[in-house]
Amino acid sequence: MTLFRLLQLSLLWGVTAVVAAPTPAQSQSATPGFTESEIKAAFILHLFNFVQWPDDQTPTVICVAEESSVTASLRALVQAKPAQGLTLTKVNDQSLGQSSCDVLFLSRGVGRSLLAAVDAGKPILTVSDTPGFALDGGMIELERQSSRVGLVINLDRLTETGLSVSSRLLRLARVINSEELADGR
Repeated sequence: MTLFRLLQLSLLWGVTAVVAAPTPAQSQSATPGFTESEIKAAFILHLFNFVQWPDDQTPTVICVAEESSVTASLRALVQAKPAQGLTLTKVNDQSLGQSSCDVLFLSRGVGRSLLAAVDAGKPILTVSDTPGFALDGGMIELERQSSRVGLVINLDRLTETGLSVSSRLLRLARVINSEELADGR
């Protein structure tokens, strides 16, 4: 990745508000010069500004299950902003319990077994771009909405681990709750 591209990604991370960012329905280009994966990576990093961990814990470790275009963009953003103190770590079913993950990103189509391995008592924010992730017990789903990327938040799952989310983020997201999960919507 070129220095110019890293600077562009840093700018995207620095100025992107967590809003439904437009993405053309027929292509991977999300906004002029940025791919859908880069937008999703910026969303993930912005979540740190809108989610509160218990005991005023400062989250620093983002774990990923496998490499994807989103994790590659996430890695580039983390490396471009070393002052943020974030690290990116690869985990699997066996290593998740020994890791110190604050955020766990599960790439599209990966990680149902890894999601099941997350200790329900640990404050690990789970995020994925897999359709139906929030309904399946994940916390935050990056959802493709026609020409946008939106958020689906499983608020019950998020709060049962001691995490809290800003009302500003909730207003921008589609929030699902226990009733919707029971109905299978």
